[in-house]
Amino acid sequence: FTDRDRKEALASAAQVSKLLERGLNAGVQEVFANEKRIESETRAVAMTVQRAVKQSNQWMSLFHSFDTALKASSLLLEIGDFENWIKIMERDCEEIQSALERVKR
Repeated sequence: FTDRDRKEALASAAQVSKLLERGLNAGVQEVFANEKRIESETRAVAMTVQRAVKQSNQWMSLFHSFDTALKASSLLLEIGDFENWIKIMERDCEEIQSALERVKR
């Protein structure tokens, strides 16, 4: 090889090396950009999940309050039914007592 051939070969090798370096750097830059985008989207998803959990907890609390109130009103209704039954029984007993007193006379 001549000196000129050697210089051309070195220049070509340097050019190939630069092209490879640019290609690799572009790939690395793309990977870092994707990583940053993924991290950002992960934070956004985490915030959305936190809001959903908070909303679910609020709904569960509201449902629990509603369920408790419903049970309480159902209990009151049952107590009211029991009171009504007692009043009917008292009236029936008074009617029976009244009838027995009439028969006794």
